[in-house]
Amino acid sequence: MKYKRRDLFKAGAAVLLGSQINGAADAASKDQKEPVNRGDVEPINGRWTIERVNQWYSKQPWMVGCNYVPTYAINQIEMWQGSTFNPKIIDSELGLAESIGFNTIRIFAHDLVWKTERNGYFNRIRQFLDICEKHHIRVIYTIFTNGGTEPSAMGPQPAPVPGLHNGGWRQTPGVSAVMNQPEKWGTMESYVKDTISTFAEDSRILFWDIFNEPSNNKAVKDIAGFVRLAFSWARQIAPPQPLTSAFLTYKLDRLNAFLAENCDFMSFHNYGGVKSLQSAFDQMKVLGRPIVCKEWLARHLKSTIQDCLPFFKKNNIGAINWGLIPGKLQTHIPWKYLLEKFPDSKKIWFHDLFDEKHRPYDPKEIELIMKLSGKKS
Repeated sequence: MKYKRRDLFKAGAAVLLGSQINGAADAASKDQKEPVNRGDVEPINGRWTIERVNQWYSKQPWMVGCNYVPTYAINQIEMWQGSTFNPKIIDSELGLAESIGFNTIRIFAHDLVWKTERNGYFNRIRQFLDICEKHHIRVIYTIFTNGGTEPSAMGPQPAPVPGLHNGGWRQTPGVSAVMNQPEKWGTMESYVKDTISTFAEDSRILFWDIFNEPSNNKAVKDIAGFVRLAFSWARQIAPPQPLTSAFLTYKLDRLNAFLAENCDFMSFHNYGGVKSLQSAFDQMKVLGRPIVCKEWLARHLKSTIQDCLPFFKKNNIGAINWGLIPGKLQTHIPWKYLLEKFPDSKKIWFHDLFDEKHRPYDPKEIELIMKLSGKKS
């Protein structure tokens, strides 16, 4: 992934941190579809100061871990609904994560489970957090995602399609169901506020990831508008944990301008090699806030444990790879375009670290993770 230098951060450190946003935005947006106005960028009341968030980050151990979906689940619904929730498997798998030095995992929620099983759902989250605490792991809680497909339904979920990477993931709240109907956006307010207020005082939640990859779905007509509203709901609760949402690109558009001025710290996803990571880091560090990479590890694309994890450690960037064990997600299988372009690519694991018998894909990777995390054998 290449990042253009006529972007939000290179052209805009002074823009975003200073008071000249309109003129710079007008100049930078000549070749952008969405002009950036001050109203799109101004922080919502309650954003953490640079001093506060850096003080918070300095008290954390180096964040190292993975995106976690248990092997029994093909999506968020199967992970959390009462009929399929399996704490025994979760306990075993998080024990494996702890054994290599992981101290952080990222999870994904779904509004449909909250809507249909609210009390049981929250009790299962508490049980999940108990298991995390047992294994000295804290949780990144992701509320929305426009990745995957819709509609979503409770009950039996689709079986994995052989050879398909992550074929059963579900959108929340759904592009057609809610995202492209602004008159329905307000139906998500109770979900966001109830979730955050219920767990705001739980120190086992490290931070709130308001929306997973908001820019990663071109079918959404006004993602910046919805994300701003979701952040505003969260700010009204004012949890003691910080808020974020990930950058995928760094062009000066409404969404990125909003994220740069409203995330308490910067987070990003990057499935490229060290050069790509360096480019992303160079652009975000000018904002003066901590940086966490919430998704990485794509062996076919030079995003490897051997190359990237030392970079994260050296630069004090939180490193949350995808994932732990492939399970029903089958995320060890490369993205479809890589399979088509490189037929032999399926011989190499794309994501993940262990098979379902908890055997490492590459023992040398695990050795390096343990060394950098400070985990003793």
